[in-house]
Amino acid sequence: MPKAQATAGKSLLNPQDHLLVMIDFQSQMAFATKSIDMANLRNNAALISQAAKVFKVPTLLTTVAEKSFSGPMFKEIT
Repeated sequence: MPKAQATAGKSLLNPQDHLLVMIDFQSQMAFATKSIDMANLRNNAALISQAAKVFKVPTLLTTVAEKSFSGPMFKEIT
């Protein structure tokens, strides 16, 4: 049976084979989220987007009805 090998951290998260997709991180959309409070949701979104920036991982941001209903994307991730 083959043994597991430890892998250096730099190869685990890199811009060549990763992409962060953040979908509908907008105030009105967050109100429908019941599994986490809004402050934690915003903080978690900020943390993951900052980590992607540090590791130079490309990030795709999507919104829905920004001008008519859902409002702008969280400022923490833009």
